[in-house]
Amino acid sequence: MKNRFSFRKSGVFWGVTLILSAVLIILDSIGIGLGFLSGVPVISIVLGIICLAWLIDELIKLKISHIFFPLAFIFILFQDKIAQLASLKSPIMSSWIVLICALLLTIGTSMIFRTNRVSKKKDMVKNQHKFGSATQYFDAGEQSEFNVENNFGKTEVFFSNIENYLGDGTLRVENNMGTTVINVPKEWNPLVDIENNLGFVKTGDHHPENGKVLNIVGENNMGSVVIEIV
Repeated sequence: MKNRFSFRKSGVFWGVTLILSAVLIILDSIGIGLGFLSGVPVISIVLGIICLAWLIDELIKLKISHIFFPLAFIFILFQDKIAQLASLKSPIMSSWIVLICALLLTIGTSMIFRTNRVSKKKDMVKNQHKFGSATQYFDAGEQSEFNVENNFGKTEVFFSNIENYLGDGTLRVENNMGTTVINVPKEWNPLVDIENNLGFVKTGDHHPENGKVLNIVGENNMGSVVIEIV
């Protein structure tokens, strides 16, 4: 219930952000000045607002390693204005340099602040994967909660010992700028509630509504999460 509540709050936050972006587009189209941002293309302003909302969302969640890409995009979008205010020559630096620095900062801080790979909770298994490809197997007969984190790579999840699965388990997913594929047995009923930020979530079809429930929750940031029914 707590996860669902947090997802709803995040949905409201992003909903307000998109409404504000629409209002700015309307104001620009009817010729109302935007003050300091006058002269900046409205699409840059809208993208800047989305990146700022993304930044605030990550700060609220205390995910320090996730703040550098929104900061980088904001800098790139408003580099001319920043150079003008700082009396510097524009462009200040190449967009590629900004993105490479953001990537290195993201990787570095995630390595410093990462959580333990295995949770201290007895009934939860936690695994992290960075870059490259990885395959993760969870024993459905021994655990009821599972946790997988994928950063900048591809992770594929399978379940074993499915005949002893009791149902109503939870798989928590954190996917950042990568691809996570979750292979759910066709006898199970996956209930998906993943917070999606600038990414793609695909749910499988043809699963029995009266099957054993697997709750799939978590978040997807600029990546893709695919639920396959196998």
